[in-house]
Amino acid sequence: DRFQKLKGNDNHADIVFILHPHDLKIPAHKLILSLASTRFLREFSENHVKSTEIEVYQLTDIDPQLFDAFLTFIYTAHVELCPEIAFGLIKLAKMYEMDELREICTNYILETLNECNIWTYFGHSVDMLDEDGGGLLRNKCLDFITNSNGGIFNQPSFLGVSRGGIKLLLALESIRVTESELLEVIIKWIDSHTADGQRQRRREHLGDLVHLIHFPTMSSTEFSRLVHKYPDILTDEEVREILLAISEVPNTPCTFPRHPRMRLPRILSNGSSHLRIVFQFNNISEALEKSQDLGITFKMQSKEETFVSGIGILVDHHFDQSIHGKICVQINTDSGWKDDSFPSIEGGHQLNHGNKYKLLFLVFEEIVKITPLMWYKITLSTNCDKVLRVEGKFCETVKMSETENVKFIRQHKSSSIPLILFK
Repeated sequence: DRFQKLKGNDNHADIVFILHPHDLKIPAHKLILSLASTRFLREFSENHVKSTEIEVYQLTDIDPQLFDAFLTFIYTAHVELCPEIAFGLIKLAKMYEMDELREICTNYILETLNECNIWTYFGHSVDMLDEDGGGLLRNKCLDFITNSNGGIFNQPSFLGVSRGGIKLLLALESIRVTESELLEVIIKWIDSHTADGQRQRRREHLGDLVHLIHFPTMSSTEFSRLVHKYPDILTDEEVREILLAISEVPNTPCTFPRHPRMRLPRILSNGSSHLRIVFQFNNISEALEKSQDLGITFKMQSKEETFVSGIGILVDHHFDQSIHGKICVQINTDSGWKDDSFPSIEGGHQLNHGNKYKLLFLVFEEIVKITPLMWYKITLSTNCDKVLRVEGKFCETVKMSETENVKFIRQHKSSSIPLILFK
């Protein structure tokens, strides 16, 4: 900070920046600029001429507030950041070869990504080059979108996403909205960029993006509803093609993706006290098997194919045992259990829940594909006495009553990570 008093000071200044179109003149000092920027050092060394005249450095299309933050970092090695300033400084840091400043701004952006700024950050990431941190930010934004609920698409800033950003969004293989909901938000995006009189030409604006929508994964009823609502987005031949694919007519070609996007589970949600919906199991065994080396075993069966990354259990607040185990599958009741291709389970994140309990999340080493009609068995290493059966239904939220009895609320018709209750 020893140079802070010299920032913007005419005293000993030997260069002046002129910012156009504002015609703002800012005095500076070549030596200090050279210490911070490799480019300034090179330029001033190459053009070194002893002169009493102050050199003029012309700059165009740079916001004065942004340039002030830029000079503040050069003179003090500190900078106050906001998203707009951080993205602008990344460009200046690259231009003037200031790696430290670029790293500080990139880290700030990655750390401040949230639901309110996701689309602004995503838009910047699409425009940024990978070497400028664009690839890292873009991947983080896409992960955030993948694990967020559909509410983020209601934000006005979503409508400002570029066509390139929409293409990246539609290329996602997992997302937390249905395919029909995704189509609706894309139509909303198109309409925001189209004059009222041209909204019947949505297909023209949609272009090749239409073939990134997984129409064959919709039900015939839902698909028919959307075709009736938006008759201009598909040709008659494409409608016929998709209906045949939905009906699973054999040997019928289809130019649209047939596979569903995976709804990958999110174990924790920004510190909130609930589990994200992933799947709903039935038939958890209340009678527990005991083994010599492992503590508790229970069985479960799924109603539909899905992908699961772990389970959640409720334990006593003072529970401090390590829990590990394995998951295995029984193809039918006459066969034995097969576990050679299934991952083990390790204790993962935990979250305090009330005064007497905490939620413990057991995470598989890799995501497990759960198939209908097969039984799955999870064996845990722990000394807990009993697993409570939950009527074959699981919910998103658990809550303690005043008497500290465990109580389930908010039953869901869709699915959720099962909560196995330990008592």
